Amino acid sequence: MRPALLIGFFLEVLGNQPDAMCADIFQILALGRRIAICEDQMATVLVVDDEPVIRSMMSEVLQHEGHSVLTAGSSAQALSLFRSHRREIDLLISDIVMPETDGPALATKMQAERPGLPVLLMSGCCDSRQVNSSFEFLPKPFSISDLLQRVRSLAERREAA
Repeated sequence: MRPALLIGFFLEVLGNQPDAMCADIFQILALGRRIAICEDQMATVLVVDDEPVIRSMMSEVLQHEGHSVLTAGSSAQALSLFRSHRREIDLLISDIVMPETDGPALATKMQAERPGLPVLLMSGCCDSRQVNSSFEFLPKPFSISDLLQRVRSLAERREAA
């Protein structure tokens, strides 16, 4: 992906084929506002991280892309939100290392209640070998582009299922 600076605008092309405007999203970010030329169906994402800054940043980025976002600072709060919004949640994104219950255990509980729920686990101190193969893994630190690509990929898999 190649961002281009255009006199006060930041143009970011998502996807591999810039010619396919309706298959990919082309967006112009101007003064912190998003103008979508072509929309994809967006997901409802539950973001779980005990670090408020990371949780807030991820929520803002995902909302900016048009996703609905629920956030939780703990596994207990995440389970409560999940049980209240089980049918709406399309994707779980969780930190691996958290107090109380870790991300993989949380994801396993949620998948027991909702089989097939896509899960993206992230961590700055673990690697993909430590993650169950039924979960996706995103190492911290990660770029916004990497996060959005993973979310898009998991949302597409959910729609195909």
